[in-house]
Amino acid sequence: MIGPDNGPPPPVRMLSEVREKLSPEGKAIFDAEFAPVMEDLMKRRDDLKKFRELREVLLRDDATDAEIRGVFEKMKNGIGDDFGRILTHMANVAVQLSPEDRAELALHRPGPPPPPQ
Repeated sequence: MIGPDNGPPPPVRMLSEVREKLSPEGKAIFDAEFAPVMEDLMKRRDDLKKFRELREVLLRDDATDAEIRGVFEKMKNGIGDDFGRILTHMANVAVQLSPEDRAELALHRPGPPPPPQ
């Protein structure tokens, strides 16, 4: 089971899902752009420490408002930085993709599709 302490971090899983939807040419473009980034994202296990710290703080009866806010702030900064980098690289990929691969990128959503309306 993939949890916060094992398996690839959520951004890497999301990017792998996106990559799988692309044509072979699109995958090559994706790989060229993201190869160095993926390795760095896999090393982001520091964020897992933040999740553990969050859990520990929230479960403490004596946690102060400042401690709770502080641990959420640390998480926000790490997650925000990662997604900012990912979006920049995704834009670099998107401008090189074929119209068909761009359509796959546009239609990709994590998780199951929403129910029909």
